Amino acid sequence: MVSRGRRATVDLAVPTPGDTPASVAAAAISRNLGVDPDPVLALAGVIAAGATPGTADSERLLEAAQTANLVARRPGVALPTADIADGLAHTTRVDASFSGDSEAASDHLAEIDVSSESDGDRDDAAHTRLASLVAVETATAPTAAPQAADSVEAALRPYATPAGPCATLGGYADVLSALARERPGAALSLAFDAPGAVSEAIEVWRAHGAATHAALASPTVGRYDGVSVFRVETDRPTVLPTVARLARRFRSPEPVALVVTEAPVDGQRHAAAAAVEQRGLGATMRTVAGEFDGDGGGTPTAATLAVDGEIDAGDTIAAVRETLDA
Repeated sequence: MVSRGRRATVDLAVPTPGDTPASVAAAAISRNLGVDPDPVLALAGVIAAGATPGTADSERLLEAAQTANLVARRPGVALPTADIADGLAHTTRVDASFSGDSEAASDHLAEIDVSSESDGDRDDAAHTRLASLVAVETATAPTAAPQAADSVEAALRPYATPAGPCATLGGYADVLSALARERPGAALSLAFDAPGAVSEAIEVWRAHGAATHAALASPTVGRYDGVSVFRVETDRPTVLPTVARLARRFRSPEPVALVVTEAPVDGQRHAAAAAVEQRGLGATMRTVAGEFDGDGGGTPTAATLAVDGEIDAGDTIAAVRETLDA
């Protein structure tokens, strides 16, 4: 039962999430309360959860968005900004040679004769060249694992959102994911279309993307049975879950990617792990946190850990690996 603004209770069957993205469950609750959900926001949540619009019980939301002409599929890449060089450099939906480098992205765009500045001047052919560029640069990167070629597909053929806060649905999801890590309150402002919310959100997303790609620029990599380890240098632990997600989808030859800070940050050693399939990562991190008197948890496919900074990175890695194997 749910009550808001009054003491009386309201009968409401809250959906059991299971494999359903939280935004789809929230949309169902909204309908039960007599309020039509924002299908664009809900579908962005579907993408942020790792699903595809029209799957994971989001068929009704996609149909509503298409009927209202709120989304339209086109060739190209899922970016939040009309400035493509900016989008390519800071998106956390791909890991390619231009990631984190706006100048490199601009150089690549010049090579395929695609303007970075005005989305309205790009035809389908230009968007298709852009998609091909991103696919090739991602799949052939020196750090790319075999699954990179499949992983990049989720960022291609986006749904444009002409009336939305971002240029594409996938770009909106990317921004929301960054805000959830860095500034959750700003995510609410963006969802409610508060004045100045879009520009603030883009700035947060840009900083998050830059820090993410900087951490992935030169990690110390180790491969173990079932786990790829990435020791990274960053003073921003909020990016570690994003780093782990990118590492798992584009770089890790093993089913789990574990990212650990080389040096303590604010007196703590931080780590994050990601997996495509359920591997009990949340339970693993909670167990390790209990062993070291730290904090840890998450879901079966994504989790974080923070322990005392005096604990060696190698000991942290060993504890996570041993718990995963237990």
